[in-house]
Amino acid sequence: MNKKVILGIVILTIIAVVFFVWFMPQTEIGDIIKIEKGDKFFIVLASNPTTGYQWELEFDSNHIQLLDTEYIPHEPDRIGGGGDETFEFLALKSGKTEITFSYLRPWLKEKESPLEKEVFKIIIE
Repeated sequence: MNKKVILGIVILTIIAVVFFVWFMPQTEIGDIIKIEKGDKFFIVLASNPTTGYQWELEFDSNHIQLLDTEYIPHEPDRIGGGGDETFEFLALKSGKTEITFSYLRPWLKEKESPLEKEVFKIIIE
């Protein structure tokens, strides 16, 4: 690859990291997310939709609202490669709640145990 292209990629990566660190209003401590009422927050989980698995969410819609999801592959040109799925939420109401993510194949007729399960405790101030 050309040195200018590599330098451009490095600069864009640094800008993206600075943007997310600077403008993200959340504080994560392990699986605890502290957020202010009215603010947006993001959770990013590894995902590979080509396997048939996807994240299913359980959360209290009185406290938080799912605004958007986006899947970004690690290697866009590679078929079957994994990536990251970003979930964007809005904090609606002060209090404590949880978001449970279950990584499973929802199209199966018989429900199976999730391949992975992630639980995030949300504190909205």
